[in-house]
Amino acid sequence: MKRVLPLILVAAAYAVATLVWIGNDRRIAKQTFDVFSAANTGNDGLSLAMKYLQRTGRRNVKMLTTPVDTAAPGSVIFRVLDSYFSRAPEEDDEDEQTDNLPKKKKKPEAKEKKKHAPVLPLLTPDEETFVRDGGRIVLAVSATYDLLSTREAAPGPAAKVFPIWSGLDTLTLSPPRTLQGADVLRRSHALYVIGDQPAIARIAIGRGDVILMATPEALDNEHIAAHLDLLTALAGDRHTIYFDETIHGLMSEGGTLDLLKSWRLGPMLILLLVVAAVTIWRGARSIGPREDDYRETRSEAVDLIASLGALYDSTTNNAQAIALYHHAFTQAVAAQTGLRGEALQKRIATLTGGLLPPGKGDTLDAESFYRQLSILNESFRRLEHAEHH
Repeated sequence: MKRVLPLILVAAAYAVATLVWIGNDRRIAKQTFDVFSAANTGNDGLSLAMKYLQRTGRRNVKMLTTPVDTAAPGSVIFRVLDSYFSRAPEEDDEDEQTDNLPKKKKKPEAKEKKKHAPVLPLLTPDEETFVRDGGRIVLAVSATYDLLSTREAAPGPAAKVFPIWSGLDTLTLSPPRTLQGADVLRRSHALYVIGDQPAIARIAIGRGDVILMATPEALDNEHIAAHLDLLTALAGDRHTIYFDETIHGLMSEGGTLDLLKSWRLGPMLILLLVVAAVTIWRGARSIGPREDDYRETRSEAVDLIASLGALYDSTTNNAQAIALYHHAFTQAVAAQTGLRGEALQKRIATLTGGLLPPGKGDTLDAESFYRQLSILNESFRRLEHAEHH
């Protein structure tokens, strides 16, 4: 266990350092997340739009990483994207709504499970229910999204043609684009047009609506400062606002375990858990009979004594060796008798016959060394005899 513990600590320190580095690297939020993601802090992200709405007194402005049916009723969902998006047609959709999409063969029993098809091809049944109950979806795209597409328009402001959002009579949208898609737009009414084509349109469904925009760039970090009034108008007076991140791949419907599974980290974590459990169990198991905690650990082996003698002989002179031996005798007397101070020194003098240890810098010839060594050996024998007595 002692050998494995440093490896575990190093691995844990590496993991923590990596997470701290990723969390504090500003390039992560700029380069990792998709274009028009609210988590993207680069010029093409929507982080500033979300921060601005959070500062306007609304209670809940956050990212939507779960299906629409989990959103609060009557809230606003900003779904902003630039890449191609195509939803696979439902097997139970009406034929007239999937004429230009790949069709699947229907099973005979499919008619029994047929659900109500959404009024608008852009929405799923859950999304239509959300809008019909008073919600709003702001769909801003620069390319194809299902049956909706965009087209570049001539430079010029977008003029308001529907009485909505006072104070916003014209909008300078860059790059100028207009919405295309007859199946979608025939259910809508134009709010702003460039020339005679809608740049922003609205589709009313039940108590809610869907706002279509052909220039999502108006909401990104680079251009949002010039379109704060438009952002506020799109949000309306709703207190709960979401920025849809599911279209950018940020899904948390299944929780942490599903997220780890999608990253293929689950098997590795399970393996690490098993290795840690086996290591702890193996370290707690003793090999052979248990040792006595109170056994004598000092060794009297001749080889050990000879080795220590050779070590002391090579590292100390005669005077230093006698001084160390005298100090060891002093400790032994103190441990046996419990004496301290002057009483201890008197006891040592009695046992050694008044022998004083050499001072620092003193030297001893061979005869004096062996004489004092004999005195200390005899003193140890006296001490041991007194202990047994």
